[in-house]
Amino acid sequence: MVMWFHMATGKYAAMVPNGEARTSRIQALCTQHKGKITKIDIMLYKHPLFLSIHMSIYTSASVLAMKIFHGGFILFL
Repeated sequence: MVMWFHMATGKYAAMVPNGEARTSRIQALCTQHKGKITKIDIMLYKHPLFLSIHMSIYTSASVLAMKIFHGGFILFL
């Protein structure tokens, strides 16, 4: 599972691999290939910002947290 959490607004979006989740302000799309997350696209609605993160990491039991911007975190669970 991948979860995007925005600390300032408390908004979050969670998704399963190759899935999409959307809240009123946040849309996150996760693409997985052979057990690796290959791409994560995040869009904040009502905000002129589009962030595309390209990654190649293994999904495991460990949790990887990354601070992105505006107090937001992406958690790989």
